[in-house]
Amino acid sequence: MMIDSGTFLSSLVDSGIQRFIGVPCSYISGVYTRLEAEHQNEYLSATSEGEAIGIGAGVWLGGKQACVMGQNSGLGNMVNPLTSLIQSYSIPLLILISRRGWPIGTDEAQHELMGEITSSMLSLMQLDVNDLPSTQTDYASALEKITRSLSLRVSQALIINKGTIDNQNTAVPVNSKEPVNNGYSNIISVAGGRAPTRTEVMSCYLEQGLPNRIIASTGYNARTLYGLNDSADNFYMAGSMGCASSIALGYAHSTLLPITVFDGDGSLLMKLGNLSTVGRYGSSHYVYILLDNGAHESTGAQKTNSGGVRFAEIARACNFKYVYECDGIDAVHSVMAELKNTTGTVFIHCRTAINPNEVFPRPEIPLDNIALRFRHKTLDLAEVN
Repeated sequence: MMIDSGTFLSSLVDSGIQRFIGVPCSYISGVYTRLEAEHQNEYLSATSEGEAIGIGAGVWLGGKQACVMGQNSGLGNMVNPLTSLIQSYSIPLLILISRRGWPIGTDEAQHELMGEITSSMLSLMQLDVNDLPSTQTDYASALEKITRSLSLRVSQALIINKGTIDNQNTAVPVNSKEPVNNGYSNIISVAGGRAPTRTEVMSCYLEQGLPNRIIASTGYNARTLYGLNDSADNFYMAGSMGCASSIALGYAHSTLLPITVFDGDGSLLMKLGNLSTVGRYGSSHYVYILLDNGAHESTGAQKTNSGGVRFAEIARACNFKYVYECDGIDAVHSVMAELKNTTGTVFIHCRTAINPNEVFPRPEIPLDNIALRFRHKTLDLAEVN
């Protein structure tokens, strides 16, 4: 007998899952339909499976437990954030993988190879992997074990085979959460002074004394923030390139605390679709600062593809509430001072200069400790507020 999709979701919630993030699959369409209809405040639809993993990580850093859902065809998109973020930082996630292409010969040809290797791929990434049992008694027992493992910061992968969950009851009215409407605000362009370096932009931001927690993307951004001001308020990324914006979004939907992202142009281009998710779900306390030097500086300053990209226009089209373009150090000071007076989603594009003398050491804190102290500080601040 197949599992009812509503019963299954209720079991996950009862097991401690507080946020759901996913990319839909027809094998479990009933689950997604119910999420959109009945769990609007707990569900975020991602543009890619890799983005979904980043959002899930941010949810945990914000003090809650997430379940990330996706089809095995998107497992390749998950590999980098699973290995360099989830496993490296010991961030526990429940990952539901619907399995296309299995048994062999029962699905379209493009799904066969992935269907055959899904379990092996997940195991290679050192995840605990199990198939979802098809009876309520058995899957309830499986969820109890999963809950215990998540509490020990051990991520779990649960494979859902075709026919395990009943999709017949999908007549639930879909009333998905409407996007935040920011009215496509005008781009505010400010110019003045010479081109600032990455360090100068970060220093200018820190001088404002804002209460925001900070996510700094992989490479020199994280290293610079660590060198300027190591703090439990900072999450230093090492790997999972392109996921900074999604980690911050998950965080923003897990706590009321304000969050700021320092990201690079190469990183943003890698997962540009993330901006649409931020724009759709919005937040009253989300600041994204793009440090655009036109190069992958930490790998030898090879050029990125950002030269002709109008990032501010993209952010505006993705429904950010405030969009700024900063050209020059004086402009940076002016715009950073405005942050105290803004609420909602903020995008700041800062064109920066490369300074080969600005090289900071890598954080010496173990990655799992970086994640844990950030989460603990979040929970402490949440109690105070």
